[in-house]
Amino acid sequence: MIRRSATIAMLLALAVAPTCMAGPYWAGDDGAVLRFGWYELHVSAWADWVSHTWPMMPGFGSSDSYRLGADGDVIHVGGSYLANGFAEGFEFVPPVLLLDLPLDPGKTWSTESIWYDPNFGAARTVVSGQVLGPTTTAVPGFADQVPVIVVRMLFTYPEADESVYLEDREEIWLLHERLGLVNGLTAWEGIVPTVPRGWSGLKALFR
Repeated sequence: MIRRSATIAMLLALAVAPTCMAGPYWAGDDGAVLRFGWYELHVSAWADWVSHTWPMMPGFGSSDSYRLGADGDVIHVGGSYLANGFAEGFEFVPPVLLLDLPLDPGKTWSTESIWYDPNFGAARTVVSGQVLGPTTTAVPGFADQVPVIVVRMLFTYPEADESVYLEDREEIWLLHERLGLVNGLTAWEGIVPTVPRGWSGLKALFR
């Protein structure tokens, strides 16, 4: 998932009432919960801002903050993490383009930014994406195989110490049903898709 061990994010204090600003390929329905095995993703939304929080054991977790463009683009702003009850935050300066819609096969994009954490300093980061193309897969809650778009993401750190890591590569499968990421998805709630799920699909949510 777009949740690297180093992906965490800045805390946002927005005086805006929560609304539903879901992108077609990104979970953005306020109050939605997506489960990936024993991991849970909790969604909070304020206008065109979305926060994905991953609570772990008590006192541990992380959160990523995104901005959703009018055309569905997903922009990663930063986030925060909680370790031993102690919160830290970071931000991308400038924010990075995570998904560049439309997701046409073969399309590529890249953003160079500075990863900044007030406690750990700054590091140059390049975030790149490439659309590999469509495929189909089974997704909990849907009666049949559904079409998804496969995107390869690459996070590179040109000036990082080799003892840490120089790049982080991952392949994500995205469903155009307001769910977004479906790699390893086992259950979800709080999202209304546009594809009929059928009775067998509904039963799958409660297994």
